[in-house]
Amino acid sequence: MSAAQQSLMKMILPDSAYFIPGPFFAVPNGYSSPMSLVRPAGEHEAALTRLKRRVRSLLDAISRRPLRRSGVNLGRDVRVIGRPFLRLAERGSIRLGDRVVLNSRPAANTLEARGPVILRTVLPGSRIAVGDDTGMTSATISAAGIIRIGARVLIGAGVIITDSDHHPVRPPAGTPRRFAGFPAPKSEHCVVIEDDVFIGARSIVLKGVRIGAGAVVGAGSVVSRDIPPGSIAAGNPAMVVGSVSPGVRHKGRPQKHPKRT
Repeated sequence: MSAAQQSLMKMILPDSAYFIPGPFFAVPNGYSSPMSLVRPAGEHEAALTRLKRRVRSLLDAISRRPLRRSGVNLGRDVRVIGRPFLRLAERGSIRLGDRVVLNSRPAANTLEARGPVILRTVLPGSRIAVGDDTGMTSATISAAGIIRIGARVLIGAGVIITDSDHHPVRPPAGTPRRFAGFPAPKSEHCVVIEDDVFIGARSIVLKGVRIGAGAVVGAGSVVSRDIPPGSIAAGNPAMVVGSVSPGVRHKGRPQKHPKRT
C-alpha cells in the first residue's frame, strides 16, 4: 500500500486501526485476521459500524464538492447520490437545507430513477430554496423567478417543478411563438410547496401554484392550481379527491404567494 493510500485510510478508520497486507487494507486492533471482518460479532460489529459511518461521511463530503464549486449554498449533511445537473444563471441562487437528499441512482430508490436531479435557475436573480430533510429522486426544478420548497418534502421520481411556461402562450401579434423568446417572470408565478408535502412520481407542478402543508399529490398529476393543506389531489388537472385525515373537509384557500424581491 502506498503512503497516499495509508493516509487516506487513516482518515476514515478508527485510531486503533493498523495496516497489514492481505485481502483488506486495514484491520482494527482486536481482529484475529483480515477475514474476521466478514462476520463481525460483539465489539467488532460496533467497530465496523463506525468504519462504515466514516466511509459514508467521506464519500458524502466528496460528492458535495461539485455543488459547492457550482455556487450552491449547502446546509449540513446534504447527501448527493449519483451526479446531479446544476445550472445557475447570473445572480441566481440555489439553497439546500440540512440533510437534503438528491438521488440520481435507481439503486437508491424503491421505484425508479431515470436520470439526474436537475436544479436550474434560468434567468438572472432567479432562486430555488429547499428546506431541511427534503428528498428528491430524478426531479427537475427550473426557476425563472422563485421556487420555494419547505421541510420534509418528498419529491417522487421524475417530478417536474417549474414557475414558467418557457415559451409564451400568447405571443405578440405577427411573431411566431418559436421566436418570441423566454416569457418574463411575474411575482404571481412563484411556486411554493409547504412543509411535509408528498408529490408522487412523474407529477408536474406548474407556475403560480401553492401546495399546502401536509398535502399529497397523486402520481402523474398535473398541478395547475393551489392545493389546500392536508388534502389529497390527483388528476390532470389535479383536483382534491380526499383528505389526509379521514372525514375532514378543508375550507378556505392557502396563503397568497410572496412577492418577488
